[in-house]
Amino acid sequence: MTSSGAYAWLGEAFCLTAATNIDAGSALARCGALDAPAAMTFENAVRLSRSFDAGYPRLCLAKPYGKAVLLLEVSSAEGARPEVLRALSAETRVMSVLVAPEACHVALAVDGELVAGLDARRPSVRWGSDPGRLSLEGGQGAAGALRLLESFAGTPVTEALFGGPLAAAALRPLLEDPPSLSGHEVRQLDPELADLLDRSDAATLRRVALDQARWCARRADVADEPLVSAALDAGMPRLVEDTEPLGLLIRSWNEEGHVAGASLADPVGRDRMTPGRRRLAFLRAHAGNAVRVAMFPDARTAAYCALSSLVAERIPTRRQDVFRLLGQ
Repeated sequence: MTSSGAYAWLGEAFCLTAATNIDAGSALARCGALDAPAAMTFENAVRLSRSFDAGYPRLCLAKPYGKAVLLLEVSSAEGARPEVLRALSAETRVMSVLVAPEACHVALAVDGELVAGLDARRPSVRWGSDPGRLSLEGGQGAAGALRLLESFAGTPVTEALFGGPLAAAALRPLLEDPPSLSGHEVRQLDPELADLLDRSDAATLRRVALDQARWCARRADVADEPLVSAALDAGMPRLVEDTEPLGLLIRSWNEEGHVAGASLADPVGRDRMTPGRRRLAFLRAHAGNAVRVAMFPDARTAAYCALSSLVAERIPTRRQDVFRLLGQ
């Protein structure tokens, strides 16, 4: 939680990011905004972010100050993601503070590289290429993290600073980086499958990844979507870009999944989305992700990630099909 003093107005969960030498519109676009900024107050951003009719937008407010722009997210934490830190810090410097009931992280990125990150509640927990670069001289916890960001941005973070209409835009999350496989959920939940994947050659792994993506697409009724079918038929190892047509389509399906999930936590929205519509939204989000990861350049990563939904849902018949593809 934030302190009960100067930062109490921020609430218990938020993400605040400072970027130097970049204008508000460019900063929002790098964070994932697809539309031009519009004027919005902090209060309206909080209200709209909780609205089923508005689609629970992940709104980000931008406040220019000197040579920096401060980005305040009231219902998301895109600024803390490595993908966003990399994009936002291209040819500049960025610091983000993520505060939530279960986390309090500070991160510094420079020229597209995550230089340092730390847990402000447990400063010994650090990461990045130069993890010792950050020092919580102003104290631990959220207050200490925010003082560090204030020093970086050159301004106190006050409620008055974010008063009145500000440039704002809804963020549509950038696509995730390929993960490390060391603790992947397939390895944790289905060791037998993981052992088979580890012993399979690249051609078999790619075949399994593409087949799983096609199965997910059929289940979500998007197998005939031209961008999906063309990508899977080509089967070309590559990273899907955030702003290419396929990337934008996958991001739109991820947004549908976000709305479906957020509605479950909303006493009003829960009853306004039918179970069938919610299930389809989740399936489309899963399908889009399966298509994207099936093309990861590394075939083993592609297979592991494409099969994530299989081990999570535990579908015996589909698991048998996968084992047959693996030669078992």
